[in-house]
Amino acid sequence: MFPDEKDDDAFNNAWDELTVKAPEDPEDRSQLLGWPDVIQNSMFSECDLVTQGYYLGNGWIKIPKEVSQRAKESALDRWMLLLQLDTVECGDFELMFGDCGHIYFYITKEDLAARRFDRVWLILQCC
Repeated sequence: MFPDEKDDDAFNNAWDELTVKAPEDPEDRSQLLGWPDVIQNSMFSECDLVTQGYYLGNGWIKIPKEVSQRAKESALDRWMLLLQLDTVECGDFELMFGDCGHIYFYITKEDLAARRFDRVWLILQCC
């Protein structure tokens, strides 16, 4: 317990002292393959719906519920993360995606096996 529960500085200082970056929690979250470090929502069904011709720029409002549900249920079996790029900071150089976001490249398992990299989908997520 903190002397004053409204004292954000006391909480933040205690949190900083108690939490240390673990080796499994790297600063750079760029990766090849594996599971994405999701910032907002899962992107597997998003990839599936876009390749079916659905526009997601206005959200998922105009997508029939049965189509959306089918994509959620089966997209994970078809799609995979190919590459995830995190913000890059090196000296005076900085490459940032949105507000400290990531860009993700997704590909179907079939397209990866056939090396059809022209069918990769890029998604940006940020805080």
